[in-house]
Amino acid sequence: MNISRRQFLGQSALLISATTVHPQFMLAQTNQPAPKPSFHLFTKIFVGLPYAEIAQRVAALGYDGVEVPIRKKEILEGTNVLEEIPKMVEAYRKEKLEVLTLTTDITEVSRASQTEEILRTAQKCGLKHFRMGWYRYDNTKPIWPQLDSFRSKFHDLIILAKEIGIQPTYQNHSGAKMAGAGVWDIAMLMKDYPATDVAWAFDMMHAKVEGGLSWPTEFALARDRLAAVQFKNYIWENNATRSVPLSSGLVNKDSVDVLKKIGYTGPCLIHNEYMKGDIRQPDFLANVIKASKDDLVTLQNWWK
Repeated sequence: MNISRRQFLGQSALLISATTVHPQFMLAQTNQPAPKPSFHLFTKIFVGLPYAEIAQRVAALGYDGVEVPIRKKEILEGTNVLEEIPKMVEAYRKEKLEVLTLTTDITEVSRASQTEEILRTAQKCGLKHFRMGWYRYDNTKPIWPQLDSFRSKFHDLIILAKEIGIQPTYQNHSGAKMAGAGVWDIAMLMKDYPATDVAWAFDMMHAKVEGGLSWPTEFALARDRLAAVQFKNYIWENNATRSVPLSSGLVNKDSVDVLKKIGYTGPCLIHNEYMKGDIRQPDFLANVIKASKDDLVTLQNWWK
C-alpha cells in the first residue's frame, strides 16, 4: 500500500518517540543531578595585564573558562594578532581554563583585515567559535537593501568559516543602528543555514533592553542555535541604560529559568561593563577582581 510523505513522516515520528528516552527522564531514573553550564569570563576588563596574570586571576576566581577579545581597541597598536592568539590560548589553558571563543571585529571576508588568517590560527589553537563584529544600519537610508548587503557578507563568511572548521556567532546588541538588536533581522539571515554553521552569542541584557516585555519571544527565536549566553545587568537612568553589577538591575533569575527549561548546558559568559578605570592601578584591579567574583556568585546562585 502506498502512503503519502506526510503519513510516512508521521509514522516515523511515532516510532522515534516510542524508542527515545528523554534526557530528563534518564536523569530521574539514575538520580543524577541535572547538568549545569560552564561559567566563563569575558576578559576585556583585564586587558592591559599580561596574559599569564589574567589567566591566574580568572582561575583563582573559580571560572571555568574565558572569552578573549582580539579587537583593534583591545590589542596594542602594532601587535601582530596572529602571534598573540596562540600566546593567549596557551596562557589560559596552562591554568586549566577553557578557551572557546575569540571576540573579533570580523563582519566579512577581507584580505585587509586578515579574516582567513585569523580564523585559521584560531582553529589551529583549538577554538570552536569566534564572535563576529556587528553590522550597522544607516537609518537615513532604506533598511532592506542594507540587510541584503549584510546577507551577502554573512554568506561568504559562513562558507569560509565552515571550510576552516570554526563557527561564527553573532551577539544581539541594543542600539538604534545595531543590526540584530531586535534579533529578527539577523535571525532571517541565519535561517538559511544549519545551527552548526552559525549561532547566537545571546545577550540577555541587550535582549531585555530592546525587547522589553517581548524578550522571551526573541529568546525563543534564538534558542535553537545558542553557542553561548551572555550575562550583565543594567538600569534605566535619565532615559538611558546604565551598567550595574549582575546582582542589581533588570536582568534576573528569569533569564536562567528560560535556559533551564530548554536544558541549556553551554557556556554562560559574564561581561563586566560597569567598572571603569585603569586595570594597572592596584586599587582598581582589586575592585575588578571583587566585582568579577560577585557576579560569578550571583549567576551561580541563579542556577541553584
